Amino acid sequence: MKRLLPLFLLITLCCSGLYAQNADTVTTDTREPFYATNQMGDKYIKMSVSPTFPLGFFNQNGDISMYVGGLFGLGFHIFLTDNFSVGGDAGFGFNITVGSNVFNYIPIVATATWQFQYKKWEFPLTAGVGFAWELYNGYMYWPGLILEAQAGAQYRIDSNWAAGGEITYMFMPQINQDPSKSAIGHFIDVSLLARYYF
Repeated sequence: MKRLLPLFLLITLCCSGLYAQNADTVTTDTREPFYATNQMGDKYIKMSVSPTFPLGFFNQNGDISMYVGGLFGLGFHIFLTDNFSVGGDAGFGFNITVGSNVFNYIPIVATATWQFQYKKWEFPLTAGVGFAWELYNGYMYWPGLILEAQAGAQYRIDSNWAAGGEITYMFMPQINQDPSKSAIGHFIDVSLLARYYF
């Protein structure tokens, strides 16, 4: 029995060398784990505020007939791929005319966005089509067609928030049976925006 204990310790000591690692073969992976900022199924809410610059609104004398206004927007979007999202935006816009009347509109737009990224900067390019309620001096135009094209840049603050700016061109025609009453609206928005990702 006395010989079994030293024999057992000797076998244990010899076998422990089989499990030892050579210090030269141990490697440490110093690379950061891969993380895609946006992935399929990710969603975001977009909030924006902007001045709205009317283009081409002149009266018969060539004088401007509409001044700079504003637009407040809210949207919901979902990524179908890492770079492509679809969604919808709604808002409330206004412009004041020379006669101190107010042109109001409520746009509802379906959008498609392709977004590329450089480090923490994101660059969305968006196209949209939809309709708008247009109100002016007691007259309502419905449904008014609205087409949009947007380009923007934003900084990704963290995994949930981004902030930046966007330039939007809006095309809003009003087609009337009487051609003299038809009007074509062209607007440029320069937006400050925030996105919340979830």
